[in-house]
Amino acid sequence: MTGQKIPIALSHLNESTNTRGKGDSYNAASISVYPNPTDTKSFTVSVADFDPEASYHCSIFSICGQNIGKYMINSDGQTIDLPEHTEGMFIVRLTKNNRPVFVKKFIIK
Repeated sequence: MTGQKIPIALSHLNESTNTRGKGDSYNAASISVYPNPTDTKSFTVSVADFDPEASYHCSIFSICGQNIGKYMINSDGQTIDLPEHTEGMFIVRLTKNNRPVFVKKFIIK
């Protein structure tokens, strides 16, 4: 569904935002997106307590809410490349088993 606009509340994105569901306990220190900012148009998603039995997805949105892409996270420290996108601010949203657990601003210089 690339290109679809999805509303995202930005008021709480000054820092990493985490969400928790039943049985999940995440904190901003256990999930990281780096380097941020970057000039290489790629970044790494690291989940300190990565569960290989779970299904992780990383969704990227433009600052206007346009869905840029969705990527499956298969391991801790997985790199995602966005070569077709120019510089700007993006939103990274990580889900575990289809439940959002992390949202962060990401900048390409």
